[in-house]
Amino acid sequence: MAETAASGPGMPQLDVTTFSNQIFWLVVAMVVLYFIMSRVALPRVASVLADRRGAI
Repeated sequence: MAETAASGPGMPQLDVTTFSNQIFWLVVAMVVLYFIMSRVALPRVASVLADRRGAI
């Protein structure tokens, strides 16, 4: 049983041949997250903070 586990290819996230693909999708995900946060979430947070500042 230990022989079959040791003969496997290893951890896929540490496979150097897929680093460029992983970095590409990381950049895509971060850009999408940035635009969602900057266009939707952060303006809503700013308006709530402004409302609270006006109420205090």
